[in-house]
Amino acid sequence: MTDLGGRSAERRRAPLSGRGEVSRARLLQAARQVFGRLGYLDTSIADITTAARVSQPGFYTYFESKDEIFRELARTVIGEMVDALSVDAPPPRADPTPRGRVRASIEQYVEVFRANARFAGLIEQVGTLSPDMYAEHLRLREMFTERASSAIARMQRDGVADRGLDAVMTAEVLGAMVYSTCYTWLTLGQAFDETRLVGELVEAWSRTLRLDGEAGARVG
Repeated sequence: MTDLGGRSAERRRAPLSGRGEVSRARLLQAARQVFGRLGYLDTSIADITTAARVSQPGFYTYFESKDEIFRELARTVIGEMVDALSVDAPPPRADPTPRGRVRASIEQYVEVFRANARFAGLIEQVGTLSPDMYAEHLRLREMFTERASSAIARMQRDGVADRGLDAVMTAEVLGAMVYSTCYTWLTLGQAFDETRLVGELVEAWSRTLRLDGEAGARVG
């Protein structure tokens, strides 16, 4: 995209003032709301700047295109989901047992996904249209897998999880299961009983990792 006045690219590289930080944050907040309401394809830069009360030339001070601001929001949303599903750092006052930590993390993930269900659908949609967004999605999935596999490996070293499991592949499988389930439920609208569904997700994680004192008794 051509920079307005030939100076926007240079401005984007320059450190932001306090006022600039506020304007940029307003654009991000407005874009998140507008994308959620209109979808990616039907959202224009004018829609975003109107909602943010920022001029269109002002938009290009901070972002090169609609695609760029969407990618930044996608990184934020997926990062929130990755942080939520962290068995290593469950919410305060969670049951400290391995199964309790898994339950607390899954419950926290469900709440974060619920708040971002519409945007999660947009990320999937845009990933089929934009190679850059597709690559970003994969990179962030890899970030989740790395974090989850580290947690699983730590539980294996502590004798809590089955040491015969491949921590990386197990993290891929369990992470994909939780994401796909929440996407079907909260984004696509498939009706599930929340209590039963969360319970089954916890059970699937716990049985796969062989928690509850079964880590040393691998079957098959």
